Amino acid sequence: MNLQTFATSKTGTGLAMWLGRNLPRRAGTAFIELTSAFIARRRKSPLARSIRANQSVVRDLPLDAPELDVAVRQVLRNAGRYYYDLYHLLARGREAVREAVSVSPDLDTLLRSAVERQRPAVVLGPHTSNFDLAAVALGTHGFPMQMISYSAPPGGYELQNEMRTNAGYIVTPADGQAAKTALKRLRAGGLVCTGVDRPLPEASPAAPVRFFGRPTALPTGYARLALATDAQLLFISTESTGPTRYRIAGPEVVELVRTGNRRQDAVLNAERVLALAEEVIRARPEEWMMFFPVWPELLEEF
Repeated sequence: MNLQTFATSKTGTGLAMWLGRNLPRRAGTAFIELTSAFIARRRKSPLARSIRANQSVVRDLPLDAPELDVAVRQVLRNAGRYYYDLYHLLARGREAVREAVSVSPDLDTLLRSAVERQRPAVVLGPHTSNFDLAAVALGTHGFPMQMISYSAPPGGYELQNEMRTNAGYIVTPADGQAAKTALKRLRAGGLVCTGVDRPLPEASPAAPVRFFGRPTALPTGYARLALATDAQLLFISTESTGPTRYRIAGPEVVELVRTGNRRQDAVLNAERVLALAEEVIRARPEEWMMFFPVWPELLEEF
């Protein structure tokens, strides 16, 4: 079992949850430093190679650039800190989560207006900073949403989805049934949320979209949902603002573009959302928590 498989297994995720809830912060920080350095040194591991390939694109660096050695370790160190904060704060309760994550007034106003007026909206964002903690925080603010998560989740994702459910979300893995549920929810004036930068499984049929100037198989289902229901596309992002402090920035309202070609419209609108994700990731590449190869062809080069 490689590191990536272990990290997303029920055992690996359960261990991370236990450590986050029980280790004092100083011990947790020391543990994160040791493990991130250990994993970063395993340059040929699938996890380190995936992070390196992704970071090479967003930083516009060749795969053999020495700067990427530092970048991989930064990403791993940040990931450890974010997961520690997530599970440590969850153990302290909903108020601790609300205190740690600030929601922009514009986003709070827009979401409350959407809920009160039953105006459908799809809330979107990249996997930046402590996005899982941000999702839980939105749930604690009383915004009922359907969360479309990764299809066919490994064991560790089940534990994370249970955490999201406890925060007030309806969690549905990305499949045909999830799309039907989302359509019904949006047509009733509800809210749906999902990530935009998690690559699709190889077996999934997908029209390639351009992300950082390169074609890749990223989801476009959220664009199809918005086009079918005339829902708002609300782009948000999460960023670190200090020790154990985070901010949900946004929203950027993405106006739908229609050409009459449904397949083309889904790609076109998804790429407009991804352009916003590019800006966020470029500004803080060390906070992009993407551990799967967005451009898998790059893995063949090293």
